[in-house]
Amino acid sequence: MNADAARAVSAPRRRPALSLLAAALAVAAPALLAIGALLAAWVTPDPATWMHLREHLLPGAGARTAVLALGTGACSALLGTAFAALVSLCDFRGRRLLEVLLVLPLAMPAYVLAYAWVASLDVGSPLRAWALAQTGSAAWLPSLRNLPGAIALLALANYAYVYLLVRARLLGGGGALLEAARSQGLAPAAAFVRGVLPALRPALAAGVALVVLESLAEFGAVSVLGVDTLSVLVYRTWYGMHALPAAAQVASLLLLFAVAVRIAEQAAAGPAHPASAARGTRAPPLRLRARATVAAWCAGGLVVALGFALPAAQLAAGAWSTRADWQRLVDPLLATAWVAGVAALAIVGAGLLVALAARAARAGAVLRDVAGLGYAVPGVVLAVGLMFALVAIERALAGAGMAALLSSSALAVWLGLLARFLRVGAAAADSGLVALQPAIGDAARSLGAGRARRAVAVQLPLLRPALAGGLLLAFVECAKELPATLMLRPFGLDTLAVRIYNATSEGLWAQAAAPSLLLCLLGLWPAVGLLRRRA
Repeated sequence: MNADAARAVSAPRRRPALSLLAAALAVAAPALLAIGALLAAWVTPDPATWMHLREHLLPGAGARTAVLALGTGACSALLGTAFAALVSLCDFRGRRLLEVLLVLPLAMPAYVLAYAWVASLDVGSPLRAWALAQTGSAAWLPSLRNLPGAIALLALANYAYVYLLVRARLLGGGGALLEAARSQGLAPAAAFVRGVLPALRPALAAGVALVVLESLAEFGAVSVLGVDTLSVLVYRTWYGMHALPAAAQVASLLLLFAVAVRIAEQAAAGPAHPASAARGTRAPPLRLRARATVAAWCAGGLVVALGFALPAAQLAAGAWSTRADWQRLVDPLLATAWVAGVAALAIVGAGLLVALAARAARAGAVLRDVAGLGYAVPGVVLAVGLMFALVAIERALAGAGMAALLSSSALAVWLGLLARFLRVGAAAADSGLVALQPAIGDAARSLGAGRARRAVAVQLPLLRPALAGGLLLAFVECAKELPATLMLRPFGLDTLAVRIYNATSEGLWAQAAAPSLLLCLLGLWPAVGLLRRRA
């Protein structure tokens, strides 16, 4: 009897958990389908296409991808750690202003930054005309259409990931660690290397992993710069050779790169450092003298100028020169708002379901982690995998006598963006659910409030700030996403990102300025808002 009574009591408790798990599995299906389809593509290989790729294109593209990712990660680690230490451990005039300015390059998508600099150095640009007038030759201007140029531009666009994470770590006790190391007679630089740097391993590993993943996922910038990486090869295999299975197989190699990066991140982070006990203690920062202050501002100002100010000025000048064509931006602007808005709502709603399922059942936590892999997978990989799955579903439905237009509608774009950024919605929901203490629900229940009333009147207002922040971040990420939107969109659906790609691929630099400037302005809000989240 006791066993039967226990099962009768536990059955109602399992039903909500099972319902949440089923709902979370449904919203995570796009990401799971995309990843599974990449593996299924190897069942039906195309020998002729694959042999051509393997002999002529794949080795070079793979090597360039590895060098680009490693080079960008190393440069971003150097810049991000140096500037994070500068604004966190030192005190100088204008430090808080520089602290904010260093985040601005994060507001400019890498493909916009690449386009702006290529347009600045291209034939007919004001800079090249000035060089010809002053020196009689423009051969001394650097060329960015190569692998070193791509590494430099991607490092400028992404170093802020390392900067923000390392800065947050340093604000949590880095000054105390530095002071303890200096008390042993070490110079400031040696004290930082020996006393502070080991405590930064988890944050540094996480930041570098983000940068490397962004480099693997980058499609627009390397296309503008003429650097053929694996992401470009996936696109050309699909659209140039019309070989979707071969494109999925190449995309699966990028997936292996992404998995290797995550494994390397965990290995590099190492065990928890005992220095975390210093969190909460504060130490006086190093006071920089006038000469060191000038050097700090010169270094930081140069990076901000190269990564944001000068490209933004180039975009503003180009946008003003084409002001007569601004009315043509209404349609892509509305398309961006429509696509990104619907996708952001879906991402936040799905993220909330996944986060609730993760709290209700252990299987939900596993599902959240697996579905969140989409954020660590290049958009071009998810696009190919999802298209492969949608085409297979369409063929199955056609065989059953049912019409299906999954792969040629806006639904494909929304599914791709949901698979790509589900992690954003789940992370926002997780941060809000922390505030939902059990005592709050118990108090509402004691007042006679049912489950639905507790959710609407008590829990939702507490979750609203976190969900609103996740909605804003998801909207900006979806608006800037290029490969997934470009490869999954139906004919005629041109967002701002697609309009930029179409213009730059045809060398119409001026026509790409205004939509690029709009995307940069859109990205400013969350980029600067990240600084509000302290350690």
